[in-house]
Amino acid sequence: MSLQIQPTEQKAKEPKLPEGTHIARFIQAVDLGRQESKFTKGEFNNMIRLTFEFPEITKQWAEDEPAKPVVYGIEVTSCISEGSNLFKVLKACDDTITHTKAQDLEAFLGLPFQVHVTHAVSKKGNTYVKLKDFSAIPRNPSNPKKYRFNIPEQFNDSVAYSIKAHPRNWDKLQDWLQEIIAGSTTFQEKTGQPQPDAILDDDDLLQ
Repeated sequence: MSLQIQPTEQKAKEPKLPEGTHIARFIQAVDLGRQESKFTKGEFNNMIRLTFEFPEITKQWAEDEPAKPVVYGIEVTSCISEGSNLFKVLKACDDTITHTKAQDLEAFLGLPFQVHVTHAVSKKGNTYVKLKDFSAIPRNPSNPKKYRFNIPEQFNDSVAYSIKAHPRNWDKLQDWLQEIIAGSTTFQEKTGQPQPDAILDDDDLLQ
C-alpha cells in the first residue's frame, strides 16, 4: 500500500482594503526600535509603525457589533529625507512641512490624507495590500482651513509611543506589538532586560 499525501487546500487571505484611492487618517505612530531588515540579512534599521484608519471602508467583525472603520498599518524607517516613505505620509497630512526640519509625529495624529491602494501577491500566494501615492486632500478654495469635501470623524483613539519615553502609552499597545518592540536592542538598552527576538510579517511591510 502506497502512502499518499493529499494537497492541503489553503483559504486565500482577503485583502483588508479594496483597490483604488481612499481617504485615510493617521491614528497611530509607534517606535519599534532597531529591527533587522526583511530584505537584507544582518542589516538593522530604526523602524516606526504607522497605523491608518479608513473611515469610508467599514467592516462588521461580530454580529452583535456595528461596522467599524478598517485600520491598516505599515512599517517605515525613521527617516524624513525628501524621498522617504515616512516623509511622504507626513507631507500628505500637512503639505506645508519640509524635510529639512525635525517633525513630531504625535502632532500629525488625527490628520486625514489620500492614498492609492493596489494589490500584490506574496510568495505564499496571498493577496495583500500595497499603499502608494500618498497625497494631501484638496482644500476648500473659499475657506482654506476646511477640506473640499466632508470627512467622517475619527473613530479610534490616537496613540503615540516612543521607546525613549517608555512606559508612556505602553499599556495602549497590542500584545503582539509589544513583543516586536521588546525584541529590539533599543528597547533592551532602555529597560536593561533583554527579550526574545520578535518576528515581523512580510505582508505588513510597506512595499
